[in-house]
Amino acid sequence: MTQVMSPRIARLGVPREEDSQERCPAGSGPAARGGSLALRAHYDRIAPVYDQIRPKVLDSFSEHLGTIVETLDTRVGARVLDLGCGTGRYLAALADSVSLHTTGLDLSAGMLRMAQSRVSGRSALVCAHAETIPLPSESLDLVFCIYVDHHMASLASMLKECERTLRPGGHLVIVTSTIEQVKRFVLYRAAPELVTLEHRRLNPPEKLCREARSAGFSVSRVSSVDAPPGRVPAEFLSHIIRSRSLSVLARLRRHEVEAVAQHMDCLMHSEGLANVPVYGYVTLTFQKD
Repeated sequence: MTQVMSPRIARLGVPREEDSQERCPAGSGPAARGGSLALRAHYDRIAPVYDQIRPKVLDSFSEHLGTIVETLDTRVGARVLDLGCGTGRYLAALADSVSLHTTGLDLSAGMLRMAQSRVSGRSALVCAHAETIPLPSESLDLVFCIYVDHHMASLASMLKECERTLRPGGHLVIVTSTIEQVKRFVLYRAAPELVTLEHRRLNPPEKLCREARSAGFSVSRVSSVDAPPGRVPAEFLSHIIRSRSLSVLARLRRHEVEAVAQHMDCLMHSEGLANVPVYGYVTLTFQKD
C-alpha cells in the first residue's frame, strides 16, 4: 500500500487579520461574537450551492428525519422548532409527511432565503441566534438540533432557551458526532490536524447530558451509530471538501483546504475507495421535566 503522509497545515486555527472573513474562531466573549459573524458569513457564502455540495446522505438525513417523526409519535398539530434549520431540508420533509406547525431558526440570512424557497410559506422562518430564541415560553412541543450544538459559544445558554420555549413534557433532540466517530471519517484520517479543531468544538454526549440536566431536562434516550449505511462517491467527496461545505474547513485558508483535498484524494486512491462511508453520529433525546 502506498504510504501517505499528512499535509502540513500552518498555524491551524490561529487566524491572521486578513483571514478573519474565512475563519470561525471558537470561544466566548468578543471572540465568540466574532466567531458568530464569521460563521454567518461562511454559511451566507455557501448558501446558494449548499444543497448541491452537501448531500443529504453525508448527514444521514433519512435516519434523523425518522427519529424526529418517531419522537413526535404522529402527533397532529404539534409545534416544532428546527434549531439551525439551514436550507430547510427537515422543515420541507416534515411539512410533506405530517401536519405540524413548524418554525426554522438560523443565524444565516442566506440559508434562510434558500429555506424560504423550499418551504413556500409552510413554515415560519426566524433569523436569530440559538442562544436567544425569539419565541414565547412554553410554546413548543419539540425542538431538534442536528449538527448545530458545536457552534454554540455557550451550550448552557442554548439548552436553557430550549427548556424555556418547550412545554412541560416537550422533547429536545440533539444529533452530534463523537470525536472517535469523526476520526474514522476519511477526511480526518487524511488530515489528523483537523481532529484538534474538532476536539475544541464537539460536545461529548456526557457533557450534553450533564448540561441538559442542569437546564431542567431528563435524559430519555442516547443512541450511537458508528457505521451508518450511507456512502458518498469518492470523487464527489473531493468536491465537497474543496467547496468547504463542512464548517471545520472554514477555519482554513484556501491553499490549506486544497492540500487537505489532495491528500484525501491520495488516501482514497491508495485504499481503493470508490464510495466512502459517512461519519457516525449520536442521537440524544431529552424531555423537559
